[in-house]
Amino acid sequence: MVQSQGGYVLKQTPYDTVEGDLFAEGMNGTPPGSVPIVPNRLYSKPTPEQIALFQALYAFTALHETFHIGKRGWYTDEQVATTMREVEGLPIPTTGIHGTPVSSMDQYTRVTFFSDMLDQALKRHCGYPTTPFQKK
Repeated sequence: MVQSQGGYVLKQTPYDTVEGDLFAEGMNGTPPGSVPIVPNRLYSKPTPEQIALFQALYAFTALHETFHIGKRGWYTDEQVATTMREVEGLPIPTTGIHGTPVSSMDQYTRVTFFSDMLDQALKRHCGYPTTPFQKK
């Protein structure tokens, strides 16, 4: 559905995200669903290993972001991450890395906390690109 609407697009955005709505395209001017991904940059021609790593990272990011756009109105990082933990039979953390209660985290910290939790679950089940950059 994403590809048939706005697609997966390398785009200069502040962070990887989703735009539009897969299930409400055109309703009240809602744009088509898309997944903008921040492009990796090098200041020299990439090696084949670097190209392969970037492509793998784009795929991982696309999977993470596709979960968000999987319903009308999107799923939040918190919704997806807590569901993943429930499916895995793991407890949902009530505190962050430094002992800060989740309930008292500011919005940015809470979003990044649950976004990372989602990434960790995806890494456990889908793998994560770990190929180091190799210079030739």
